[in-house]
Amino acid sequence: MERAVLAWALEMPIVTRCWSIAILAASVLVSTNLISDKDLSFVPIAIVKKHQYWRLFSSFFYFGEIDLYMLYQVYIITQHSCTIEQGFNSSADYLWYIFVNCFVLIIYSFLFNTNTWLSFALVASLMYVWSRQNPHEEIAIFGFLNIKATYYAFVIIAQALLWRGSISAAGLAGLVVGHTLFYFEDVFSKLHNNIKILQPPWRWRTRPIPHINPDEGAREGLLPEGAPEDPLVEQERLPN
Repeated sequence: MERAVLAWALEMPIVTRCWSIAILAASVLVSTNLISDKDLSFVPIAIVKKHQYWRLFSSFFYFGEIDLYMLYQVYIITQHSCTIEQGFNSSADYLWYIFVNCFVLIIYSFLFNTNTWLSFALVASLMYVWSRQNPHEEIAIFGFLNIKATYYAFVIIAQALLWRGSISAAGLAGLVVGHTLFYFEDVFSKLHNNIKILQPPWRWRTRPIPHINPDEGAREGLLPEGAPEDPLVEQERLPN
């Protein structure tokens, strides 16, 4: 059994694995009274005046003491964060993407001072962006109810309402931040020559060279008339 759990954990991409382990560790520490959940919460005054900077990070790892709701959140993360991470060029790119999400959520929470726990907000933001980018994917809720991915971010908000009995302010913040990031990542980039302003710094110098059609390039003065689209391709066409 232990080997099966270890093998399952090792199959996860590194960022998802570390995030899941941190969530479980935080819940175990609080459930065993080794630390208080108040020491992990996001409290702007404590961060600014008491220099408790760990709260900037710890609030993203805590979903409550060990119970069915916390375990369900870990399940969501292990299932969907794996899929999202595998869609990036590297785990480092995914880590940067999570960092951007966390940074915007922190700014949002500083401005409105409405969220004590940012973990669920981060999940809601990630799921919102993923669902908008993959609207036709089908997701099984509780293993038997299939829905389109485009509605999934709202479904997890409704699930939180059923579990906790109240609308999650953190979940709503996640939807707002997720929509903002989706706009800049997809809509804004398509309107501005595929500029990805949210991509990691190490990708800034790797923007693809725009394709220039030879005929259009000649008309616009970018290429001499009759110039080949790709000199290497044209060279291959020449007889030996």
